[in-house]
Order: sequence, then structure tokens, then C-alpha cells
Amino acid sequence: MANKLKLVGAEEAVRGRQRLRLSTPVCVVVTKPDKIIFVNARFVDLSDHGTAVFAGAELAIDSEIQIEFTPPFGNGPLRVRAIVRNRRKYVYGLEFYPKNAEEDKTLQLLKSLLLPIGTSAPGTPDDRSWI
Repeated sequence: MANKLKLVGAEEAVRGRQRLRLSTPVCVVVTKPDKIIFVNARFVDLSDHGTAVFAGAELAIDSEIQIEFTPPFGNGPLRVRAIVRNRRKYVYGLEFYPKNAEEDKTLQLLKSLLLPIGTSAPGTPDDRSWI
């Protein structure tokens, strides 16, 4: 489906990308010219192409950030690149943005760990801007 959202009726919307609800702690890594900022955050929703995170920080739309998730059983944190696409208060819609095969492999591992534990989160007309 080319569009992320297809309007079905005046009040009903169907998401083009399935998203799953979950609440998992992550760290948002923001790189500034003179410093690196680490912000405690939570995954709110997750889809194959992006995520929504709750983060108590000011993130600029279209800025590049990284999301770091530490699995309970693993050799260390997984860090994936994302672009801030939208915002609703302190919940940010992020699009995954791997730049090479290694980053894509890390992203696939992250999704393989988290997508199975999410629960269905159907879209509604008031959350059309979410990834």
C-alpha cells in the first residue's frame, strides 16, 4: 500500500503499517555539535518501519537521533538510527533510518526481539501522524 493511511469512512481509518503497542525502556541518544545527550525514554508503539517513543526532551522534527535498547539477555545494547518525523507533546514518531548493512542487521535484531511482545494498536483518525 503506497499510503500510510487509507480513509474508509468519515470516522474510520485503517493504518497502512501495522503498529504494536508496548512499553519498553530505551535511551534516546541526541548528538549535538559540542556534546552527546542521553535521555531515558520508553517505546510506546512499534511498527516495521518506525516507532513512537515517550521522551522528556525537545527533539526537532527531521532531526537524526539514535535509540538504544538493552535486551535482558545479550552482549550489550542495540543502537539504531531514526529520524524524528512528528510529535504529540512528548511522544515522538520516529522512522527507522539504517545507513548500512550492519545498522540494518541491528535493526532487524531489535525488531525480532520486540515485535513479538507487542499488542495490537489499531489506528484512529486522531493519530494519523503516527508512524
